[in-house]
Amino acid sequence: TTARVFAAQKPKPKAKAAKAVQTNPEDALPLDEAIRVLRALEIASPHSAFNMEVATKHNKPNAPPLRGRISLPHDPRRVADTIVVFAEADSPAANAAREAGAHIVGGQDLFPKILGGEIVPTKCLATAGMMPLVSASLARFLGPKGLMPNMKRGTVGEGVELGRLVEEAGGSIEWKANKLGTVKAPVGRMTFAAADITQNVRLFMDHIRDQSVKLSNSESALARVNKAGKLTRVRIETTQGPSIEIKDMI
Repeated sequence: TTARVFAAQKPKPKAKAAKAVQTNPEDALPLDEAIRVLRALEIASPHSAFNMEVATKHNKPNAPPLRGRISLPHDPRRVADTIVVFAEADSPAANAAREAGAHIVGGQDLFPKILGGEIVPTKCLATAGMMPLVSASLARFLGPKGLMPNMKRGTVGEGVELGRLVEEAGGSIEWKANKLGTVKAPVGRMTFAAADITQNVRLFMDHIRDQSVKLSNSESALARVNKAGKLTRVRIETTQGPSIEIKDMI
């Protein structure tokens, strides 16, 4: 007789539990109460972050994605930036960048160090004169990481202007809405006082509204808001905790 052998099936790995998301608008909480609830749930995770999730709706056809950069009064990032500036040696731009707080300033000598991992930038800026060299040598490396200097993103400048851009980049958070119009960004850490988180949240929400208005070129402020879009839902969550809808933010 022929023995029939059955391979033992390995148990399927358990799927990760989906993060609890509150969907009933009637259960929405005021911001200060939501912060208290999330803090209580994350008491065993002192390094958790508070994050905002803002849903936007834009009526303008083919509108560019909602995006921006903001420096919050209480920096919610766990790791500080490493700002690298590509500038001609001893140029006014290089000096301005150093005075503004850039961590590393240099020219082509920085390229192999970045490609080899000796320097790991989190933000890159450059002078217009350095851009051809930066593009030729680093575009394929920095581009996929979202670090390539770009005039439209405010990371290319000259002289004193470059120094100002470095100051803006230091401590700032860049954000961009996804294809569904949802914006996500950190606004605090568990170690922050509730008042500091509240201040960050309100400033961030004001900033999103301002950026939404700028998507339209209408002269009327009201028309700009109507054309650019509106905020449809605001939630706050922590790293391991649930997502709570805020009722006093729209």
